[in-house]
Amino acid sequence: AWYAGAVAYCRQRGVMNGTTDTTFAPEASLTRAMLAAVLYRMSGSPTVAAPPAFTDAAAGAWYSSAVSWAAETGVISGYGGGIFGVNDPTTREQAITILWRYAGNLDSPAALDISDANAISSWAQTAVRRAEENGILAGMITDRRFDPKAKINRGEVASLLYHYLRNQA
Repeated sequence: AWYAGAVAYCRQRGVMNGTTDTTFAPEASLTRAMLAAVLYRMSGSPTVAAPPAFTDAAAGAWYSSAVSWAAETGVISGYGGGIFGVNDPTTREQAITILWRYAGNLDSPAALDISDANAISSWAQTAVRRAEENGILAGMITDRRFDPKAKINRGEVASLLYHYLRNQA
């Protein structure tokens, strides 16, 4: 499958796990809690000061430390009103923007070569430009379309992380 190498790469580095011991579920949506957990593991799973301060994030849950870390570092913020959206699916533009924040909000003067660039939210434009410029969107663009509002699936995130981490090496 197109994502197999990326999944193996991420799994070998302890960045992404399967949904069970024998299943990866590449077509399943990636939730905000799952994305927080992936980036938390990429950061070495640092100690967090407190449980998540969100009404929809249970202390002691599998994602608890990751959600706390994501909020503390500003990598993923909540929606407001005390909601993180732990089980909400992540859109493609959200995932790219969150990874961009994780990378340090690097600027990019590059123009987008994406036919649906006008559909990308203003808050995600710089992040998507940066990702495209660095080859991180490889495998996510079809016929010059990015489809920013679509839910990102686990296989796409593995590919995204594969390209991001290889760029960092």
